[in-house]
Amino acid sequence: MIHVFSEVKWLYIGIYGLGLLCIDIIRLDAVKALKTGLAAASIKQFD
Repeated sequence: MIHVFSEVKWLYIGIYGLGLLCIDIIRLDAVKALKTGLAAASIKQFD
């Protein structure tokens, strides 16, 4: 019983870690998009 519980715990930790990783990747993409958007906006202002 304890063995199964520990495996379930690791499964949850793995899913949680993957979720955090996905959130980090999405956040990085959002920051990149924001920066390129701001850069494009500032370039348009100078034209």
